[in-house]
Amino acid sequence: MFRTFFRVLKFFLFPLSLLSLFRCGSGYKEKDGKVTYNGKEIDTSTMHGFVVLNDAFAKDSVQGYFREREISDSDGPTFQALDENYAKDKKNVFYCTKTRDSQTYFTTSSIYIQRLSSADPVSFAVLEYGYAKDKQRAYYEGKPFDITDPDSFSALNSNFSKDRIHAYYRCNPVAKSNGESFEVLDYDFARDKNHIYYYGVNEEGEYDIHILDCDMASFTRIEQWYSKDKISAFYKTKRIIGSDPGSFQKLNSEFSKDKSTVYYQTKPIKGADASTFHLLDDYYAKDTTAIFWTNLLLQGANPSHFQILELGYATDGKKVFYNGKIVKGADAASFKAYPHGVGDADAEDKHNKFYEGQIVKSE
Repeated sequence: MFRTFFRVLKFFLFPLSLLSLFRCGSGYKEKDGKVTYNGKEIDTSTMHGFVVLNDAFAKDSVQGYFREREISDSDGPTFQALDENYAKDKKNVFYCTKTRDSQTYFTTSSIYIQRLSSADPVSFAVLEYGYAKDKQRAYYEGKPFDITDPDSFSALNSNFSKDRIHAYYRCNPVAKSNGESFEVLDYDFARDKNHIYYYGVNEEGEYDIHILDCDMASFTRIEQWYSKDKISAFYKTKRIIGSDPGSFQKLNSEFSKDKSTVYYQTKPIKGADASTFHLLDDYYAKDTTAIFWTNLLLQGANPSHFQILELGYATDGKKVFYNGKIVKGADAASFKAYPHGVGDADAEDKHNKFYEGQIVKSE
């Protein structure tokens, strides 16, 4: 798990420095009577009335263009760019974008041009965050979705929009919401005059939004996934039963505590002393008498000599642990974990190499 994480991190971080090179000077430019696209001059001698509209769109007397690509069925004389993705003419509305495959992100791209067959070009208007609307419906990144009141429809951010009747989360109406009073509080919570909402990715990996069963008058955001009211604290959508809101504090995204109890997500950690409990990393923690991994007590681990290694490994000088489990056959005195994993192993001692807590058998 950890080694995969580092590989993914490296994949994304390595090309970040190149982003500015791809963006700098990109798109259509018109200067000194010459037209260029991404720095390359375009021969417009055969394009009567060629005009650059913005970085992404241009037109001539016949048709519109998106990133040098002809937009078929478009009408040049009435063609207009609405932003970097939406355009329209007297008969049609278009959504255009450049897409990239995740495997070849920095080397290969494709142009995608869609005619929005249901859109009304007369009333069509672009909003913020990729949203648009006409007299009948709304659109997000070119995809239509039904709304109750187009006249009052507005975009709040890339996840939320609303009209005077309802709020919409990822283009779906939020059940029992009041659009007129709806507001986004932060990355996890929203509210209207009737409810507090928690939203985000659920345990199945799907985006979801739920009404939080809380006392609205005393509701308070703590941080990240935590909140509280006068009765108790919450972890995401669930109450932490028995927690004391007055002394409750978040330790990290999974651990929290109050004056008498330590919690992992919503579960009390049996045997943990709240007054001395503290984190060693994202998953390991200790108090004066014990070591814990998530909500589990590590039987026999010595807190006085316990130390975190790399990639989920830890040791107390006599035993080695991986993700809260004893690594069988490991020699604690000579054991070392590699910084980011090497080949088929992520740790070794004087006898063996290991991968994710298991001895790597030599072929």
